[in-house]
Amino acid sequence: MSEWVTAIADLATAGAAVAVAVVAWRGLNTWREQLHGRTEYEHARRLARAVYRVRDEAYRVRHPGDLASEANEAEIEEIGQYRAELWALRRRLARFDEAMMDFEREIPDAEVLWGDSAREAAGNVREVRAKLHSLIEHFHVEASINHALGLDEPDTPLASPDDTDPLWDELHRAVRQIEALFEHE
Repeated sequence: MSEWVTAIADLATAGAAVAVAVVAWRGLNTWREQLHGRTEYEHARRLARAVYRVRDEAYRVRHPGDLASEANEAEIEEIGQYRAELWALRRRLARFDEAMMDFEREIPDAEVLWGDSAREAAGNVREVRAKLHSLIEHFHVEASINHALGLDEPDTPLASPDDTDPLWDELHRAVRQIEALFEHE
């Protein structure tokens, strides 16, 4: 009879060990899923913040606000009102470029999490960047030539985000594409 008791005790001990192992395995898997979800959430938040900053700085670059108010008096006296306004526009563009650099730092992790979709979405943001740079550079060159020749200023590249503008539309689509990466998770 004691053999039966010993055998039952051994089976109970083995069963308890198996139960503990199953509970530990489930707990470890739950912890991994939670850690992965938290990591993905944190990256999605950083990526969203970066792309929203790109959007906001793009708005600031082209905002029709008074560029002259952004130029300081010393600049205006030294290089003139016209050139000071051009340099103020360049400073706006530099802040936009800083935002783009922050965005670019988030892209490798986005590719790890969301694959080719992240690369494609980032490419669309980069296309907007290239078009914005081209627009400002073209204006800067044309304005400089016109100023040197005594001609009128060229059409302004400035536009309010409320304006109907193909670049704003493209920027909004690019931002929505980034948002879509983590909305479906």
